[in-house]
Amino acid sequence: MAQKFGWAIGGALTGWMLAAFGFVANVEQSADTIFGIKSMISWVPAISSALAGFMMLFYKLNEKKMSQIELELNQRRAEK
Repeated sequence: MAQKFGWAIGGALTGWMLAAFGFVANVEQSADTIFGIKSMISWVPAISSALAGFMMLFYKLNEKKMSQIELELNQRRAEK
């Protein structure tokens, strides 16, 4: 379900950004619109990736944590 929401929001966000940059189909685009389109395929993904990478610093998943998760899952499976 999260993946479906991601696809829906991603598609809508693309349309909203194109509208914000003044994109009009089947006409020659203005310099601002071309800049916006170039940003959408370069800077926006780069900034989003950097932000995601930064947020991963706070996601503490190491061997100790993985062992704890595995132990809890095994306990839950044994209870069923």
